[in-house]
Amino acid sequence: MTPTGLGWPTNNPRERTEWDFRARWKGCTDNQFDFLPPEEVWYCHCYEFDRCLSRTVEDVLRWRGNNQSANFEKLLDHYWRTDGNGKEGHPIVGNWFYMIWPEWPQIPYLTIPFSERKRRREMMWPVATKKPRTLKLLPLGEVGQAHVDISKCGGLVRRAFQPRGRGERTVFDGKTFTVWRKDHQDEKEYPHVVAVFEIDFSLSPTRNARLFENWCRAHQAQNNWKSKPNRGQTSDTDRLRTQLIHLGAWRLHESGFSLLGGKNFTRAKSGLSLFADKAEWSRAVKRARELIEIYS
Repeated sequence: MTPTGLGWPTNNPRERTEWDFRARWKGCTDNQFDFLPPEEVWYCHCYEFDRCLSRTVEDVLRWRGNNQSANFEKLLDHYWRTDGNGKEGHPIVGNWFYMIWPEWPQIPYLTIPFSERKRRREMMWPVATKKPRTLKLLPLGEVGQAHVDISKCGGLVRRAFQPRGRGERTVFDGKTFTVWRKDHQDEKEYPHVVAVFEIDFSLSPTRNARLFENWCRAHQAQNNWKSKPNRGQTSDTDRLRTQLIHLGAWRLHESGFSLLGGKNFTRAKSGLSLFADKAEWSRAVKRARELIEIYS
């Protein structure tokens, strides 16, 4: 790994794939750049922000041991043979997939060709076993003795387990309670799940949150549930992409650009500046610093 003196390992901090995580915008005629597709925003977010976490970089390089120059296939084999989860037959955790991507942490996510990224995900999580590691779900029937008289439970428990209105229903599958409730805006039913998890506090809150997110994604896919449409800047994909764009501004600032210089540079390289004015650039750089601190 090449030391840079910056806040993350990189060969070229001003390479476009280090800072441009935007979606293709209307009127863009650039057919050469590999714009970040929405379905890969979550993977890119994990990959890029964790490049900035020195402890994570040290841990992953230590785990790789003598395999620092190995290719993807050899690192995948290293995971199955030596990692505790791999030896138990568990696919690699979704948000730590980059452990076995040899380009990480030196090379940006978007530098790796789209087809190669897709091929690797399919190898890590074959369709039949595409289950990123999640929090452990404990059966409510055993933990909470769910067959007791619910009327003896407190108000919070009663409200969680009992339907609230006409037509609402509760389903117990042995592990979770699912209460189907109508949304007051679109009048559609959405599931509300009551579950008990085992949370390992030897892991950081950020990693536990990601494990919980993995469980939510897997449980939703397993049941073919659809979330309430959530568009614009509050949607999960847009939120993570915005954080990545803030990270790009911070990297350019770290590389030595002034706020005005970063604006002019990104416009010259891509045809559109990351942010319109110095105030927006300043806020983006500040927010990126805060996020790196949060994720550390």
